Amino acid sequence: MAKTKVKKTTIHNAQKKSISVLQISFLIFLIRRLLLSLISVTHKKQQVVFVIIVSLLALLYLSRSLFVAVIVNGQPITRLTLVKQLENQYGKEALSSLVTKQLILQEAKKQKITVADAEADVEIAKIEASLTKSGQNFNELLKAQNMTRDSLRQQIKIEKIIQKMIGKNIEIIDKEVSDYFEKNSGFYPEGATLDQMKESIRQQIQQQKTSEKFQSWLDEVQKKAKINYFLNF
Repeated sequence: MAKTKVKKTTIHNAQKKSISVLQISFLIFLIRRLLLSLISVTHKKQQVVFVIIVSLLALLYLSRSLFVAVIVNGQPITRLTLVKQLENQYGKEALSSLVTKQLILQEAKKQKITVADAEADVEIAKIEASLTKSGQNFNELLKAQNMTRDSLRQQIKIEKIIQKMIGKNIEIIDKEVSDYFEKNSGFYPEGATLDQMKESIRQQIQQQKTSEKFQSWLDEVQKKAKINYFLNF
């Protein structure tokens, strides 16, 4: 009977030890998994941080012209310095031009006046053909004027809007054409007649009168407009 009790006690203790070992092993397994997870997360975070840093450095390198305009003997001149210099020299004129353009577009919208790209492209084609005929390169002249074909197109569209708004009621009589021809005959090709130059002269007179009328129109529009300036030059 005593032997049986000893055996049962031994078996019971062995089972307890077995359970303890299993628990410890399981606990160790959980700890290892947790440590591996932490290491993995830390590693991923490091990778993410590394990728972010590399991306920022690449972005700064590729967009360096946004911050630095030029480097002279290792000394940078920032884009902000350049912008301030340009604002001081041309800011007032540039801002005035932008305001005028906005007033023209607003008035054109009120009067439902539009100019299609195709209309401007016709004029560009005429200019290009004329320059080519005289042996000049259209694209090189654009580049010399710091212009592109698109910026020229936009400029011509504004001019045509002005013509439609202001130049539509301008009248030109024959005497004005003949007087203009006589005063400027020295600028025309030798042997040119009034009949040959009549259409060109009419266009020039039209432009002059439109320009004069436009200035009066602009003065009136500016008086009525509500313009709030936040920059002083």
